[in-house]
Amino acid sequence: MPGHNQRQDIIEAIISAATANERVRLIRQVPEKFGKAEHQEIYSDIAKAAYVTDLSPDFAFVHWREDYELPDIERAYKVTCDKTELFENTRPQDLAA
Repeated sequence: MPGHNQRQDIIEAIISAATANERVRLIRQVPEKFGKAEHQEIYSDIAKAAYVTDLSPDFAFVHWREDYELPDIERAYKVTCDKTELFENTRPQDLAA
């Protein structure tokens, strides 16, 4: 059964992964490296370490605006899709560009 150090190692590897694909590849290794009884806890630890710290509400209510209509959102989605190579390049510097 993997120990605490192996759990920390995979969490740190996931957090520091250079690409989203690398992160997914590492997350997919969890079932191979850890027993089924540990999956919920390790996935929770991964989420807390990698994502929860970045989640914070910016607003309590979104007021309707014309540019929130579907055609505008679809155009923005297409541009983002094109500029990130189908959402493959999602590093902060890629998104800023």
